[in-house]
Amino acid sequence: MNNSFDFFEKIFCINLEERVDRWDKCQQKFTALGILDKVERFRAVQISTTDHFQAKMAGRAGCALSHASILDIAIKENLSNYLVLEDDFDLSPTSEECSSILSSSTVELPKDWDLFYLGGNLNRDYGVFPLEKYSENLFRLRSCHTTHSFAVNSSFYSEFKKQLPTAGNVIEWLNTHQAIDVHLSKEILPHNNAFIPTTMLFVQQADFSDIEDNYYDYVSWMENNFNNFKTSLLP
Repeated sequence: MNNSFDFFEKIFCINLEERVDRWDKCQQKFTALGILDKVERFRAVQISTTDHFQAKMAGRAGCALSHASILDIAIKENLSNYLVLEDDFDLSPTSEECSSILSSSTVELPKDWDLFYLGGNLNRDYGVFPLEKYSENLFRLRSCHTTHSFAVNSSFYSEFKKQLPTAGNVIEWLNTHQAIDVHLSKEILPHNNAFIPTTMLFVQQADFSDIEDNYYDYVSWMENNFNNFKTSLLP
């Protein structure tokens, strides 16, 4: 592989059509990572609402349906795997370090991996310690919020599809599962072959969240959470 991101057969980036500002920033990051020509823009599913109270529900519905739609594309195109980025992803280390970390970690992935996160907000909200030591450059991932950067292996497509909503049931699904990252953290990560590098590649940039209908800055929180859990696990 000439580029460590060639490990992924296809890379998608979810972007709301009107958030051209985010797409412009993403293209700068793609260029730095050497993947500008490899990323396919996926126009995020949008649920219309005029009720401010329902804006979060609509955002979460659109997010979950966007991920479900990308999975359908991967199944239709018979992809061996894919990486999905959300347009608020940001580099934690430098682009050169990202490439080196990714290269070192993907060679240690088992053939039967299901999900591979490149970043996330670790938590113990559901009674599970989020990390387990797996290899020199990989942790098993047991609990993690955010879906801004993760990959899916083809062997997991069928099961993953069962876990995601459809346009017809997404509101009912959200009433049960709250959000896609919550469902992944509670029901999927603890029971499947999910991994994350021992050095996190991507965080979420500080910005206005269309999903949460508010401004958030998770960067320090995510990095500190990861490093604290990592430090408590390693000797």
